[in-house]
Amino acid sequence: MRLDYDVLVIGSGFGGSVMTCRLAEKGHRVCLLERGQRYGMHAFPRRMGEMRDRLFWDPRDQKFGFMEFRAYPESDVFSVSASGLGGGSLIYANVLMPMPAEHFIGWPGGITRETLDPHYARALNMLEAAPYPIERDFYRDTPKAHAFQKAAARLQPSPDAIGSPEFVFPHLAVRFQGDFPGEQSPNNQGVIQSSCIKCGECDIGCNIHAKNTLDLNYLARAINTNRMGAGSVAAEIKTHAQVDAIIPLYNEADANTRNSANNAVDSTNTINSNNESDSGRASGSNNASASNQVPPIGYRVEFHNPLQPGQTHSFTARRVVVSAGSIGSTGLLLRMQRDGHLPHCSALLGRRWCGNGDLEGTALMVKDDVDPTNGPVITGAVRYRFENYPDGFPHGLVLQEAGVPNFLTWFVGGRLPSPRALGRIVKFISRVAHNLIRNILSRLRIFRFKDEINYGDDVARLFEANEYINRTVVLLGMGRDRNDGRIELRDDGEPIIRWKMKNSRLHYKRVRREMQKMAVALGGRFMDNPLTYMNRIIAVHPLGGCVMGDSPAEGVVNTRGEVFGHPGLYVVDASILPSSVGPNPSLTITALAEYIAAQFPAPE
Repeated sequence: MRLDYDVLVIGSGFGGSVMTCRLAEKGHRVCLLERGQRYGMHAFPRRMGEMRDRLFWDPRDQKFGFMEFRAYPESDVFSVSASGLGGGSLIYANVLMPMPAEHFIGWPGGITRETLDPHYARALNMLEAAPYPIERDFYRDTPKAHAFQKAAARLQPSPDAIGSPEFVFPHLAVRFQGDFPGEQSPNNQGVIQSSCIKCGECDIGCNIHAKNTLDLNYLARAINTNRMGAGSVAAEIKTHAQVDAIIPLYNEADANTRNSANNAVDSTNTINSNNESDSGRASGSNNASASNQVPPIGYRVEFHNPLQPGQTHSFTARRVVVSAGSIGSTGLLLRMQRDGHLPHCSALLGRRWCGNGDLEGTALMVKDDVDPTNGPVITGAVRYRFENYPDGFPHGLVLQEAGVPNFLTWFVGGRLPSPRALGRIVKFISRVAHNLIRNILSRLRIFRFKDEINYGDDVARLFEANEYINRTVVLLGMGRDRNDGRIELRDDGEPIIRWKMKNSRLHYKRVRREMQKMAVALGGRFMDNPLTYMNRIIAVHPLGGCVMGDSPAEGVVNTRGEVFGHPGLYVVDASILPSSVGPNPSLTITALAEYIAAQFPAPE
């Protein structure tokens, strides 16, 4: 049977882009399927109508933007994920920090920090990452970066801390090369990018390609055999391709044996359906899947164009790599398991989810003018180590300062005027009215006045930034929460997250405490995220659902990313991480994908 490709990759985030590039370098015929669109320079929406119609991804309401915001009434969490060529790199804040060595404790296959170190280095090189160049003239003028660094130096360690807080300028996937802001030049893959102009729009799509998103490096290399070298095969990339199904393909002679194996799985799953233990459920699935299992000769992937939902297409491949993110990949595999296409998956499918401890807070009315619109979203980070959880689980966290797009401050300033701004408006109107009356009296020759006729200074005062914006620092926290959540399917096939804050309260208590100390060090006062009073968080770093393990009783995929029970089917993205990372997980996902790609079989 002639298959269309050697490998089909589903999703173009930090897992899918790496796999597409490295497998094409190895000589595989690779096709990448991405549900969203490609974004060129100045393609991201900015006008009000565009933001309303083209920012969010919600196909049921005919919206096909690049940001998917999901709420789960059954859970303590909201989630944010991406859609578009480049996946999460389109909307993340560019921070690339490695996972601390102690956080690898308990990872399967003996994977340690030393295991991933060469892959961290390779990822940083491909992403052309560099710390924020605070000493260069243009970038030196970034008040929020200086204020955050100085405040970090004033922090004292808490009683349960291990060592003092450590400030760093982490590597950022941002282009700072150039003699002047916005200067354009080719990157290492020959793609034209601009240097950073400090507009603060990193999280809503960089319109000048100063952000080193995956479409500009890994994917650009994947389609250029001149860059990849001898033996490589240019990958194909298809956007507007929403995957609906992954169906194993078998030789006709194997059909009876396969049906017998499926019947055995169905019987075993029925027997174990009331067993709530992860290990017990997984063991039952493993025993059934090992019985008379026939390996497929490949897979058929069915997909449709979200803009044309009535038309279905399909490709076949020897191997499939699912890289649609924690929610997307897990949801897809759960649907295939429910529909009987992937009956041998571990019973841990959907389990061990977490949000990497994400929490947002705010420092209000800080001492200095920090100008949050000046700079990339994040420039600096403070790393903390703490005593372990009571059960020995290592704990640490990271705080980072966050900027905001300039246009957003105009919106907020207009919607939430301060008393001082209202006073300026009243004074301006009063002066105009006063001068109008004097002008009328002069025209009537009752009085003669020599009034100032240049109103520039008065009008300029109306545009002064409100103090509550210029003296506000958004604080972003993340760290080691517990991965005791799970992803399930609703009746309509939508994946939902079930997660409660209870077992991670130690982490969130420490994050809020350190945020409060940071706010004081900045000379301001701390305002907690209102969602925390409802035990709710917004997870911008969803992890887990298809975690790695040494056996089906411990995970959904092995340390090569291959799904237990389904040879030739792989998952490589945030869903396979077996624990929370601590710092921003993007670099660890990329390095893990590099590690898996290095072990991937050569073309047959």
